[in-house]
Amino acid sequence: MTVRPTALTSCEQSNRDFAETFIYQFILSQEASLDTPGWQEKACNGWTLRHSEKLDTAPLTDANGKPVGFLLGIAVDANGKSLHKGVKFRLAATDPGFIDAVEETITGCAGRYLFAVLTPEFQSVYTDPVADLGMVYDPTTRIVASSLMLALRDDILPNEVVPFDDIRSGAQFYTLGHTRDQRVKRMLANFYLDLRTFTTARFWPRPDTDLEVRQDTPVETTDLIIERLRAVFCEILRTQTCMVPLSGGRDSRCLIGVGSAEIHRARTLFTWRFHRQSGLDSETAKVIARRLDLPHEEYLFQKLTMRSKQTYLLRNGYAIYGTALRSLGIMETLPEGHVLPRGNIMGILRATNWTGQSEGPLNLTHAIRRLRLGEASGAAHSTTDRWTHEFMMWYQTLPEVGRSKVYDLLWTDIVLPHNQGAREYGVPNNFIVNPYNDRRLLQLSMQLPLAFRRRDKAYDQIAERTVPHLSDIPYI
Repeated sequence: MTVRPTALTSCEQSNRDFAETFIYQFILSQEASLDTPGWQEKACNGWTLRHSEKLDTAPLTDANGKPVGFLLGIAVDANGKSLHKGVKFRLAATDPGFIDAVEETITGCAGRYLFAVLTPEFQSVYTDPVADLGMVYDPTTRIVASSLMLALRDDILPNEVVPFDDIRSGAQFYTLGHTRDQRVKRMLANFYLDLRTFTTARFWPRPDTDLEVRQDTPVETTDLIIERLRAVFCEILRTQTCMVPLSGGRDSRCLIGVGSAEIHRARTLFTWRFHRQSGLDSETAKVIARRLDLPHEEYLFQKLTMRSKQTYLLRNGYAIYGTALRSLGIMETLPEGHVLPRGNIMGILRATNWTGQSEGPLNLTHAIRRLRLGEASGAAHSTTDRWTHEFMMWYQTLPEVGRSKVYDLLWTDIVLPHNQGAREYGVPNNFIVNPYNDRRLLQLSMQLPLAFRRRDKAYDQIAERTVPHLSDIPYI
């Protein structure tokens, strides 16, 4: 008997095409037969990957050439090389230390990706550094998927800890692995999912990961950031057909700067214009594009239909509402089939999660506030009291070196997977990737002194090194 994901039932009930609705998405399970019309199917060691034909996938093989899983999405390795043709690990699957070699490779990758490692002995799934290629899983059915409705085989079982009415109204936001269904968990970044037990464990940062602050050499550390970011972004420009967003802010300008050697390969630079701030961004972007002699396109506000909103929510598993809906109409007007490199994760350079804090003992109230949870309607206890237990379970997984960077890591591990990792499935006309989504870059960022980060010195140095001729154009 063929099994049907709840996502397919929802599509049929609302007259939506399944393959066109769940673009860039996937299911990994041991189900013998599953109805996913228009998708592709691949098998490895008892597991079947079913995925949108638009989602890039590549084989993983061991040193002997034996299949050991799949790479999904876009990944650039530690040497700055695209892995779109696949990965051959340096050890055989039966060699001692094989899984260490696998994790070494994964830790060195930038991009938006997922590794499904499927040998007879090791069966685990690893996300990118902020789980941008989002993933959920149901331990009761042993199903892994990109979003909630693909993971389900029956109706949603409401999550009573975070009521959906609070999510829909914007009063609360999902966090710490919660989804709309109480059985299905969102994968946090820098953990792997053991497919034998359907439990998770941290693999980065490791106890020996160097996160020590370089008080005396922030300039040298920032130069290393430029070098690595340039390698990643330029490789994406060389190997993908890109449209590159450009605003009047620091993130996109610095990204354009490090990619200056290859940015001409992009189809165009572009800016969204849907409110006053984005209008200022667009005017500044036009000036920058003219200065660089690069094409620029502007995409204007588009009114959303109710059906568009409903499709967006179906795609992302009813995970995120709010501001993302404001730009949804514009996202859908972009030409399809491109990679959109963005600078979002560069925000770690600002140390915004460290407001009023210094490295030292954990400030629990501040940490939970930085999870951006909102306030439950009619809650009998404070937000801190309600979430202390679950937060501390996550905190205890951090090695000592990680606890000194807790406010950075709660952002990468928890906040971004629940935000970007969910939201980007809702706008699938193009594949969004963040070149700064790289553990080496995150590590270097955390090595910068807090005072240096708070004064935007890293941004200033990147711009001075890469686009000094734009210094007279003010940031917006």
